[in-house]
Amino acid sequence: MNVLLADNSNESACGCESLLRELDLGATIHRAMSLRDALTLVKDLPQLDLIVWHAGVQTNEKFSRLQSLAAMAMGVPIVVLAKESSPAQLGMAIHAGVKGYVALPVRRPLIIEILRLVRSGGVYFPAAMLIDRLCEDGKPATRVVAQTETRRELTQRQKDVLGLLIDGRTNREIADSLGIAEATAKLHVSALLRAMNVRNRDEAVRQARPDGFAMD
Repeated sequence: MNVLLADNSNESACGCESLLRELDLGATIHRAMSLRDALTLVKDLPQLDLIVWHAGVQTNEKFSRLQSLAAMAMGVPIVVLAKESSPAQLGMAIHAGVKGYVALPVRRPLIIEILRLVRSGGVYFPAAMLIDRLCEDGKPATRVVAQTETRRELTQRQKDVLGLLIDGRTNREIADSLGIAEATAKLHVSALLRAMNVRNRDEAVRQARPDGFAMD
């Protein structure tokens, strides 16, 4: 696994690197001290599997660079590990094209499962922050736009999970079918429900066909 890690703190970088080693012991980790450095590095790096930004201060300028990084990386999933976070920053991160946003502090095993989820094609955003983001200005139009954006085409992994849900599989059975940990299966199911903008499995199954989520 090839990973680009953007982190300007030597101390925290060691923690991030050890997380990535737990995800993949043989990972090659390319270190950038800033998003600006990451933009320079990404041009010459071999095919990346994951980009991680350990974010301190999050400004419009930095999210603009993150968006440029996402465009240059051409589909490589990006995860933000945010030392400070807010619904507005989450919104900017989503607009920049990230696939995972982790509001620190979070238990180490959960971060590893989130990284594994995003690497395998899923997405992860804190549900409470998403709700706060939708309710920030209270405008119905904002909610409609947000709901429309979440009803995007599912990833292949999400289609696999949806098919198993339609078959009535439990999280344990989904994990066994996909060859993943049960905790990862739970994250995949949660990501699927968010992507379909539904509250539970039953709604996901009922809406799968009418909402036009292709299964092949």
